[in-house]
Amino acid sequence: MDELPQLGRREDPDFGRIIGKQLLCFRFPENGRELAAQLAEDIKDAPCIMFALAVPPGGAGSVVPATQNLMLAARALGIGSIPTTLHPTVMERFNELFGIPKGTQFHFCIPLGYPKGHFGPTSRKPTTETTFLNTWASPVPWATEEPVSIPNS
Repeated sequence: MDELPQLGRREDPDFGRIIGKQLLCFRFPENGRELAAQLAEDIKDAPCIMFALAVPPGGAGSVVPATQNLMLAARALGIGSIPTTLHPTVMERFNELFGIPKGTQFHFCIPLGYPKGHFGPTSRKPTTETTFLNTWASPVPWATEEPVSIPNS
């Protein structure tokens, strides 16, 4: 756990080379309030909680990649994480408790810990099913049977 803050700061040479993404709109289930209450109850058991903050002029553009790297590194070590926020009504108390300077922007609260139950490898669809080129559903070059030559850039 002690090494996780540094892992979130590592630079990724391939960052920005992502070719395609898909987005999912998640509608909160009927029991959404119960799930939020359960998270609030369980967070007290997390052995480590990271707070992602930005000091101006920095902002979300620098915090989001760092938290993504942190969470990916944690996952590789078998440590679970979930990005969440704090309720606006507690922010003044939070800033006071941790001595956060005025003007500092809060972005995420990330509890980290060893999950209960199954936390094994994940499965992913092949990129040929989730990545498109130029237009939606247009296949990427590597979706063909023939080898594709990609020039170095």
